[in-house]
Amino acid sequence: MYIDMFEKIVDVMHHDYSGFLDKKGWDQPELFRKKIETLDPATPESRAAFTAIVKDYLLDFRDRHVSFTVADRNGSPAEWAGLRVRRYRGFLYITESEDTRFQAGDKIISVDGKRIPEAADIYARKLYQEKEARQDWNPVLLLAGVIEVEHSSGERTVYEIHRKKKPVYTPEYSSKEIEPGIHLIKLTDFADPDAVYQLFKKHAEAYESAKALIFDVRVNYGGSDSSYYPFFPFIFGTEEIDPSEMSPEMLFNCTERTAQNQLAELNEALNAVEEEETRKILSFFVEQWQEKRDSGFQRFPFEQVMKVDKISGYERPEHIFVLSDIYCRSSGDSFVETVKWSEKVTVIGRSTMGINDYSNVASLNLGEGFVLGYPTSKLVYQNPDHYQTGRGIEPDVYIEWSPEHLGRDVDLEAVMDRLKSVTGQYEGSGEMR
Repeated sequence: MYIDMFEKIVDVMHHDYSGFLDKKGWDQPELFRKKIETLDPATPESRAAFTAIVKDYLLDFRDRHVSFTVADRNGSPAEWAGLRVRRYRGFLYITESEDTRFQAGDKIISVDGKRIPEAADIYARKLYQEKEARQDWNPVLLLAGVIEVEHSSGERTVYEIHRKKKPVYTPEYSSKEIEPGIHLIKLTDFADPDAVYQLFKKHAEAYESAKALIFDVRVNYGGSDSSYYPFFPFIFGTEEIDPSEMSPEMLFNCTERTAQNQLAELNEALNAVEEEETRKILSFFVEQWQEKRDSGFQRFPFEQVMKVDKISGYERPEHIFVLSDIYCRSSGDSFVETVKWSEKVTVIGRSTMGINDYSNVASLNLGEGFVLGYPTSKLVYQNPDHYQTGRGIEPDVYIEWSPEHLGRDVDLEAVMDRLKSVTGQYEGSGEMR
């Protein structure tokens, strides 16, 4: 059973994955095939072992849009370690914890007896060979046995990792006036176009007279780009922007298998979404996959569905700020990249995750609860320096993350300070995140 699933995964990654030509020869399936052949499906532990082997194999492609999930978690690896961390210099700082043994601000000195710099070398594949400030250690903690923690009191203790089920994610789409005429809009994903549109509709009149809008997408799990289109008239000024001059070419790998997967998902989405603009784009994708199925790499004529040749908006608000970070990905990446075209926008914080070189993920159900997610499109930039992998979309104003961020919103304070210097009217809000 497992070996058949693995062969199908390899076949998808060698033919249907949109990066298969660019990354030919990167993977070594024979090494992982040998490990899978030793598994006995009759044993309870084989399910978890198979999951771990496949995830390890997929790391060869260095693509965070590639995923392997298990719907039935019985016997599968725990999804998180009960705490989240972030690296700063030579340590990991706990940013939040469901485990009562730890508090935000506690410092992890070592993982399984290895100091963080040494552990980073050991887990380089799992960390996607990212630079220190961009490393995501949360998946690594699932593989760890013990961690040495220094508490705020200075006491150091070695703890075993207690694996837990991941908390249920609840998206946040919020908008509040934090100072007169200054609105903070927080969007943790773009996955629900109807909800985002309703938020916009509720506050659009206030935005018309606003002095500044601040978009917080430091944590944004992506979704549909069309979700953020309603905000464009306020984000862009009166100067017209030609998207065709800014955007790279996007090509879709239109294999028959992917067409079948995509059409099923798109039709399901059409049945669930009411927002008109999103439905129009979903219908366009349905038409394109039907027309171009089994034809290799193809360009989709987005100009047919996005009739506006150039983007422009209103004079007000005069100032638009976007807070970004490495936990902003997919459609979040796209949002930050697109709004940077506006002369009104200043992006503050850290680079986004940068995973859109290969995007538009399709899901392949392999049976037994196993699902492979793989990108179907790729971007083709004229300038190789514009590719996002490993660098993300860079902010206009870089602020290094530090433990200070755990006690106060350093990024938001920087925005308010800039507004004060421009207008001479506003005091920093100092709001907690």
